[in-house]
Amino acid sequence: MTYEQLITECSSFLRIDSSLLTRFQKYLSLVQEKNESMNLTAITKTEEMIEKHLYDCLLALKPLQNISYGNALDVGSGAGFPGVVLSLASPNKKWTLLEATGKKCHFLEEVKKTLEMSNLDVIHARAEELKARNSFDLVTARAVASLPILLELSLPLVREGGYFLALKGSSGEQELKQSKHALQVLGGEVVSLSKEVLPYEGSARVNILIRKTNHTPKKYPRLYSEIKAKPL
Repeated sequence: MTYEQLITECSSFLRIDSSLLTRFQKYLSLVQEKNESMNLTAITKTEEMIEKHLYDCLLALKPLQNISYGNALDVGSGAGFPGVVLSLASPNKKWTLLEATGKKCHFLEEVKKTLEMSNLDVIHARAEELKARNSFDLVTARAVASLPILLELSLPLVREGGYFLALKGSSGEQELKQSKHALQVLGGEVVSLSKEVLPYEGSARVNILIRKTNHTPKKYPRLYSEIKAKPL
């Protein structure tokens, strides 16, 4: 996918003007530059990055069009997909990037400084250790863990009435079926499931929007070793 094709494919839900396009270009260039010394992404060709990272993340804006939120948290941000991308696309929203690896946090801070992203903060911590229960209108996660695990890490951080958005691949529907108990225990309900196909590469994407309808019991999240050994 070229940048021109990105603009066209996003035109129904996002206007990418010259200023936003330049920022996207600078961001991907930073990822490519630092990827030579850091393990940020296995996808390195520009046209693949545009489709599999930029466009993929921007598809999350579709389900988010129908909800109201002011502050958002991206769990396990890594190189900034989707947190940086969504922050650039929605400069009127406050975004916090949560990342457990120090080197990646340094990279995200560099992105923030280079692109002058005043609506962005970076926190070096694990989701299950973050002291911010019921704090965010929206929490997102992409390529972090299976959905039952993600729900336990993320829903405690969402305020009641807020939302969690899981950006998933083709396994998304199956993972949702495996998450019925976790949703019931943690206080979430499915609002929408959006199926998309990357137009040139052809792989499936599933974005799952969940609303936090009830209080999450204080014993969640458990230690990550427990969550992983015995998901809800």
